[in-house]
Amino acid sequence: MSRQCGQIVSRVVAEAKAKAEAEGRAKAEAERKVIAVSVRKERDEVEVRVEDSGPGVAASLAEHIFDPFFTTREPGEGMGMGLAISHRIITEHGGTIECAESELGGAAFTVRMPIG
Repeated sequence: MSRQCGQIVSRVVAEAKAKAEAEGRAKAEAERKVIAVSVRKERDEVEVRVEDSGPGVAASLAEHIFDPFFTTREPGEGMGMGLAISHRIITEHGGTIECAESELGGAAFTVRMPIG
């Protein structure tokens, strides 16, 4: 389970990094992109939040973000399986993952997993 949790965080951070890099290239911005990871224990669950200052997730795409083979990347840059696999693993262990707007301006993914 701990190995899978590490894979989930790695996948979500990789998604944030890819979106931030793509956005930076598209706009040729010199500004610094931010990816923030926080972990906290609340009652009998642990919460991991990954948020970024990238372009965020459009509301029209949010309902499909965890679907297998769904991607917003250019062809050849991703298969659209990272978040789908993460979602499957999380729900198999009784947890949840959600995507929302980040206070940093981009997307925020929050994973909640039961402890024990």
